[in-house]
Amino acid sequence: MDQKRRIPQFDLLRIIACYGVVSIHASARLWYYLPIRSADFVITNGINSLSRFCVPMFLMISGALFLAPDREITLKKLWGVHILRLFVIYVLWSCIYGIKTYQVSASASFSAKELIKYMISGYYHLWFLPMLIGIYALIPILRKWIGVASKKDLQYFLFLFFAFLILKTTISCFILNPELLEQLGNLSAIPLACSYAGYFVLGYYLYHIGIPEKWNHRLYLSFPVCCMLNVLISTWLIWRNDKLLSDFSNSFGLFTFFITISLFQFATRFLTDKVFQTSHPKFERALSFVSGSTLGIYVMHLLLIDLPQMRSIYDSLPPILSIPIVTMLCFLFSFIIATVLRKIPFVGKFLC
Repeated sequence: MDQKRRIPQFDLLRIIACYGVVSIHASARLWYYLPIRSADFVITNGINSLSRFCVPMFLMISGALFLAPDREITLKKLWGVHILRLFVIYVLWSCIYGIKTYQVSASASFSAKELIKYMISGYYHLWFLPMLIGIYALIPILRKWIGVASKKDLQYFLFLFFAFLILKTTISCFILNPELLEQLGNLSAIPLACSYAGYFVLGYYLYHIGIPEKWNHRLYLSFPVCCMLNVLISTWLIWRNDKLLSDFSNSFGLFTFFITISLFQFATRFLTDKVFQTSHPKFERALSFVSGSTLGIYVMHLLLIDLPQMRSIYDSLPPILSIPIVTMLCFLFSFIIATVLRKIPFVGKFLC
């Protein structure tokens, strides 16, 4: 594999995942405030639940790329290029959102201490960057292990990830007894396997080793069923508990897990055979162009969602219309701004 060659399947998945991030936060503006038994809430929860594949997808793409056996990654490049860039972007945008939060919540009297606190804590969606830095720091160790691990070793690791994180998270959503829930939470917590690193390794496994084609077809057929059950069961759990819950459909929920794998396999297997083998280079360049701005879209889209103009859309239209419109507008304008910022010489790559 040519390291400098873009993989259009991953560019497409990156764009879809980034759109999902914007959709989650666009729907969250209503999700927290609508009556949970209203039709508008069911629609909003449906959009939110179906967008939860985005974080696992980003990690699976990164795992497929960074753990590739023929890719050379030195510690100097890993820390001096990839991790440094994420760290600078995190610090910069934490400061930007910290100033924004301070301006919204500050009293009449200026408090430098409060401002610094907001700048350090940053904004809630930026949690992804420190988590990704932590995963990246493990790349040399994971690459060494994968280099000597057999197929069965990798399957064992992924079994632990599925059984003790995916299944445990899903089962815990149905338990009402607090003591039993605590016991289940303490059951066999395996730090490395029971973390986002599981998705990182899963991306490598599916792309470089793969699964039988018959299982891909079953995943494609199960996709609409998983989507439907993710929405219906997550809504039912909220009604049963009479409070907002998102654990069932979050990154480690069972149906979100299968939705993510289905999309990943559809793009890297089915579309590779049916579309990308004969796709026009201009189409692939367009995907690459948009994909290159997805990190910028991720860090800045909440600035746009919070604009008064977006709030007026929420106020004037029902969720089935307002959420898609706000998502589309924030994605589009964030993309334009990110594209401009990335073109600034020397510092553009550290802005977004």
